[in-house]
Amino acid sequence: MVKERKPSEPIPGLRPVVSASAPLYHENLEDKIYDRLKAMIVERVLQPGERLQLTRLCREMGVSRTPLVNALKRLSAERLVEWAPRYGIYVRRFTAQEMVDLYEVRVALESLAACLAAERVAEADVDRLDALFRDVTINDTPEAMRQYTPLDREFHWRIVELSGNQQLAAALQSIHMQIFAYQDGIARTIAESVPEHREFLRALRARDGATCERLMREHHSRAVARLKQKMQVETEVQRKESA
Repeated sequence: MVKERKPSEPIPGLRPVVSASAPLYHENLEDKIYDRLKAMIVERVLQPGERLQLTRLCREMGVSRTPLVNALKRLSAERLVEWAPRYGIYVRRFTAQEMVDLYEVRVALESLAACLAAERVAEADVDRLDALFRDVTINDTPEAMRQYTPLDREFHWRIVELSGNQQLAAALQSIHMQIFAYQDGIARTIAESVPEHREFLRALRARDGATCERLMREHHSRAVARLKQKMQVETEVQRKESA
C-alpha cells in the first residue's frame, strides 16, 4: 500500500503574481511596486509596446519615483520592460520566434517538473487541481477564454510547485512571466487543453512519473507546433504585403 502524502506546500522564496489592483503598502514598498507592475503587464493593463509614463504611474500608485525606477530595473532584467535611450521605458513586445524559443524551454523544464511532482504529490493536491476544471465551459468565446486562462496558468504553476525543486521553479517562473506578457489567453483551444489536463491528472493521481513527463511534453509540444504555424502564416502575410 502506498503511504498517503501530506498536501505539498508552495516553494519558499518565489513571489506569486498579485492582482493589478492590489493595494500598495509601504512595507517592502519596492517589492510591492514590482509585483503590481508585473501583474499590470500580465493582465494587459499595460500593453506590449506601451511607453510607460513614470509620472502617471507614481501618481496612480501613490509612490515616489525612486522605488518605481528600481522596480522597473528589476523587470528589465527579467525582459518584461526595455529601456530605449532618449525615448523612454516600454513594455517589451515579444516576437513569435521568441515565444517559440521560450516554449521549447518550457517543454523541457515543465516535463521535468511533472515527473518530480509525481514523486511527492498527495491525493489532496490532485483533488485541488482536478477541481480547477470542474465547472469549465468548453468553448472558445472570448469570455470563456478570459475565465479559463487564469485556471490554466494556476494549473501549470501548481505542477511546478509540486516538483519541490526551487531552482527549477525559479527558472520556470521567469519563462512563465515572459510567455504571459506576450500571450493573451492560451496557445491552443480550451477544448484541446482541458482533456489533456484531465489525462495528465489521472497519471499524476497514479504517481506515474514517466507518463506525467510524457504527457506534459506532448501537451506543450503541441503548443509549440501551433505557434510555429502562426509564425509561418504571419511571415507569409508580411511577404505578400511587402511584395
